[in-house]
Amino acid sequence: MTFVLDQLAAALQRQREQQEAAERAPSSNPSTEGDDSTPCANFVPDEAIDPVLRNPRRRRQDEEENPDQRKAKHARLVEDTCNAYNLRSTKRLEVQDFSSLEPEAKQIVIFAHLQAITRDLALRDAKSFVTLCEGKEQVHDMLRILLLAPTNKSYVTGNDIRDFLRRDIVLHWDSWRVAQATTQDPDAMNQLLKHLLNHLTSLRNEIKELLASALRENWCINKLMNALAPDSMYVTEKHRERWAWILEYYTNSAKGNQFWPNLDKTLKDTEEVLAHQEPDLAARAALREMMFEEALAAYRRRCPTKATARDTPYDAPSWQVGLEARLARNHSFTAIA
Repeated sequence: MTFVLDQLAAALQRQREQQEAAERAPSSNPSTEGDDSTPCANFVPDEAIDPVLRNPRRRRQDEEENPDQRKAKHARLVEDTCNAYNLRSTKRLEVQDFSSLEPEAKQIVIFAHLQAITRDLALRDAKSFVTLCEGKEQVHDMLRILLLAPTNKSYVTGNDIRDFLRRDIVLHWDSWRVAQATTQDPDAMNQLLKHLLNHLTSLRNEIKELLASALRENWCINKLMNALAPDSMYVTEKHRERWAWILEYYTNSAKGNQFWPNLDKTLKDTEEVLAHQEPDLAARAALREMMFEEALAAYRRRCPTKATARDTPYDAPSWQVGLEARLARNHSFTAIA
């Protein structure tokens, strides 16, 4: 439906451009000055033209009708059309008002109406995204990977996650299972983002509960990652290192609503210390990785591995590879260093 509306809108735009070009074009009538003895190559004598075409006339019925009669006939056509489509009340009045407009005004109204329909379809797509199940499993997995990625610089602070999510959906709408028209409408996009951000909040609460269970029951790192990661996710050693470090932080931090903001602040403060110690970007990245590696080694000494790692795909799915690569480029300390 959106494709058809876009075609109609484009046709109206082309028609308007053609009319404007015709009005600006110079007259093609041959000049009457100069020698008229040389006949024009395209000249057609009057006797060769059909009399009907040479003197175009309106239909006899139109000639016999006066303006009041034509107005009455036009009104009957409007009424018959409204009756045929069973239009009543305000809809009927809208058709009557539209019928009295000049042709150019009618084009403007039609184009505006098409734009309104396109907007409504985008809003409907955003609403259906919340309720329909088709494609939602991958979207939910992508949101979880958005939180589990080993390069994240923050989880709740500011609008970092929101800005990244908005930009990523606009550029990669097919991976997020939304219509492109939805990303182009501000109202529909805001409604979609609101739903996804609410889901991210629920996922953060769920992750915090899993961290509490891991701390209370002394889970090994494999059991923790089996609980955190979706089945479709390819878990790497980098994921284990980051979440061993986060669990260590959780062990020594407040467990209330400030956990995620405090975690963001700790990540930022740690990065500032690393930047002060090592201005070189590559050396700083090596120090950061070493910090996470040591956290995983300490965790494995404290909680030896007992559970087997859940079977993961042989290779990471393309949408996970793409999403984590974009997070590393746009939502990591390396990106803003």
